[in-house]
Amino acid sequence: MIRSGAVKALALAGAAALLAGCTLGPRFHEPSTPPSGQGRFVSAEPSTFSSQQPPPNWWRLYQDPVLDKLVQQALTENADLRAAAANLARARGALDQARAGLFPATDVTLSGTYGKSTTQNLIESLQGTPAKPSWFYNGALDASYEVDLFGRIRRGIEAARADADSVAAAEDVVRVSVAADRTASRPPCRCCPRRSSRPA
Repeated sequence: MIRSGAVKALALAGAAALLAGCTLGPRFHEPSTPPSGQGRFVSAEPSTFSSQQPPPNWWRLYQDPVLDKLVQQALTENADLRAAAANLARARGALDQARAGLFPATDVTLSGTYGKSTTQNLIESLQGTPAKPSWFYNGALDASYEVDLFGRIRRGIEAARADADSVAAAEDVVRVSVAADRTASRPPCRCCPRRSSRPA
């Protein structure tokens, strides 16, 4: 014969197992690109348009050391790029903080006191012999863990990751804009082919 307490424990364990597979909120699906955006641009020509990602230091294709120096200086001293880098660091920090919710949180405390313990005082009063003071240490370790039954932590991680990706893309846009602006404002040298900011 099974006791009612065991039945209740089994029922609670089964309910917890069922809730562990549940996640609140809709699952994010990346929207599909509209059909109009998948076709080729009308004005795009093979000689001026490429779907491949440019190299990181694309301005080095001009082989102009003065231009290289100017672009590096602009990337180092540009205030907008510094702000974008700070925003990216903040977003990545928020992602790390969201991921920390998957692990237990711990708190360690340690304290020390110098003097006589209660036992020493009792022995001193009974025997009449003075006891020497000494150091006494107390420590404690607290650990807590949040069971993600409803998916709050997982959804938070997904949102933080998407935010970090968008901020990283924004930083890339600023970096490309700064380098392109410096490249367009640099007058062509005699040893290099003439550059033009407009597509041929």
